[in-house]
Amino acid sequence: MTWSDGTTYQGEWSNDRMHGHGVLSRANGEVYEGEFSNDRMHGLGKLTKPGESVYEGSWSNDLKHGLGVMSMQNGDNLEG
Repeated sequence: MTWSDGTTYQGEWSNDRMHGHGVLSRANGEVYEGEFSNDRMHGLGKLTKPGESVYEGSWSNDLKHGLGVMSMQNGDNLEG
């Protein structure tokens, strides 16, 4: 699926919504690979923001939630 702003999604669907495992690539270069529920990042996943950070861990309704690791471009890692 490709949207007019250049965002793409490849993965599982349920009732015309991103649901299950998939990869969402935004036009700004951000890439999320992981679990979705009703069009939201939900479950385990990895969000890569080029030139900034990578977060890998738990998500709930598009928000970082629970345990995860944030790796910053400067080499710092935040865990929790």
